Amino acid sequence: MSMMGDPNYDLGRRLSPSEIKLMSDNELLYSYTTIEVNNFSFPDKIIYPSIACYSDEVTTVYPLTGKAVLLGSEYIVARNQGCKMDLVGGTLIPFKLKNEKVGLTSKNWESYKNRAFPTSVD
Repeated sequence: MSMMGDPNYDLGRRLSPSEIKLMSDNELLYSYTTIEVNNFSFPDKIIYPSIACYSDEVTTVYPLTGKAVLLGSEYIVARNQGCKMDLVGGTLIPFKLKNEKVGLTSKNWESYKNRAFPTSVD
């Protein structure tokens, strides 16, 4: 929790599936990122899948296949487990820069925040 930053809502935007696939682990971890997955499927060799799904209001299950909305950290773990995911899109709200922990220097932050991103997911 100590690595969490203050959200910079002014730079918040929608993400396309191709943008999500291009994001580094640091970009996913050091931001508020949600990712909508239409279908996911873990390999049969995975005993403990990492994606939690609600079966009712209070009970969560960890299925080998299903649909979900993930955080950036959940996406990284599932991807590392070999999960096949059909990405629909996502939302990114970056942290306000207070220090260099985020892996972005002030020099390359300008080029990062000025990248062109679509406003909707097609």
